[in-house]
Amino acid sequence: MKVLQFAFDSREESDYLPQNYPVNCVVYTGTHDNDTSKSWFKAISRKDRGFAKEYLNLGAKAGEKIADAMVRSALGSVAYLCIIPVQDYLNLDGEARINM
Repeated sequence: MKVLQFAFDSREESDYLPQNYPVNCVVYTGTHDNDTSKSWFKAISRKDRGFAKEYLNLGAKAGEKIADAMVRSALGSVAYLCIIPVQDYLNLDGEARINM
């Protein structure tokens, strides 16, 4: 199980980065226990946001494009299965989070 939101810790190389996935895995942008990708991106540190922006090739309006970039990255990975919460497909903010 690979959760893409866990990949962007700028302090270390992560097994959650798509380049490190084995084929035999399932990737999620986030799970029912995570915030939406849009809200997650707003909440992470500046350094981690910079790392995510660089890795996902996002420009100045990264906050508006982050969910699409996360979905694209997950779908483009080698993972056998990809699960995307509908909140990320719809680019919804934290009020759409499933589980608190």
